[in-house]
Amino acid sequence: MATRSCIIVKVRNSDVGTTQKYSDEKSKSTANDWGGDGIDKCEDVKIEKPYMGVYCHWDGYPSGVGAALKVFADTYERALNLVLGGSISSIDEDDFTHYANRDGEVWSHIEPIQGDTAIDVNAEVDEDYAYLFDEDNGGWKVLNKETNEFEDY
Repeated sequence: MATRSCIIVKVRNSDVGTTQKYSDEKSKSTANDWGGDGIDKCEDVKIEKPYMGVYCHWDGYPSGVGAALKVFADTYERALNLVLGGSISSIDEDDFTHYANRDGEVWSHIEPIQGDTAIDVNAEVDEDYAYLFDEDNGGWKVLNKETNEFEDY
């Protein structure tokens, strides 16, 4: 059974209003090189809200997705780039795979979700775990569902 999660980035004020796209060059991963059967379905994303996030299907717990985020998205630029690629099938400490490189996927079903708060974005996904990259507050946090607050992990 999958342990699903939501991966959210607090967007810099200077990036709100810009249009950006996922880039392999900004990533530490080789999974999204779009070679072989992979197809780059990522589209430009107009960043309109201060928070942006995506769904992640597998291994959402802190020792899975949480640990991998600290490897692959260890800076604001990498965290934002990861989310710009759309929803993610899997991510671990070795690699990650966006749904955008699979045959049959439609960008409108996997594009990033935007909201006025991290809680708004998480409400759209509402999975087992939610992670927030907040550059102003020390990087990655995990949502404590009992307090509805993001905490260090």
